[in-house]
Amino acid sequence: MPKHRAVGGRVILKLLEYIKQNFEGSQRAFAVSQGVLPQQVTQWVNKGFIVVNDELYSPRRKLKRAI
Repeated sequence: MPKHRAVGGRVILKLLEYIKQNFEGSQRAFAVSQGVLPQQVTQWVNKGFIVVNDELYSPRRKLKRAI
């Protein structure tokens, strides 16, 4: 079963899953490819960043639904 969601033609993955699929699970290799320190990648993973069509997104706030 795929670990991604396809929404409106977009592929959405948690960052850690993206790293597993594209960098053999190596956060270090991913960090090098992005020009950041491995510690930065750890922060992104811990903060719940996602990847949508090869673009990194960060959560800003939990949204309330209309009543």
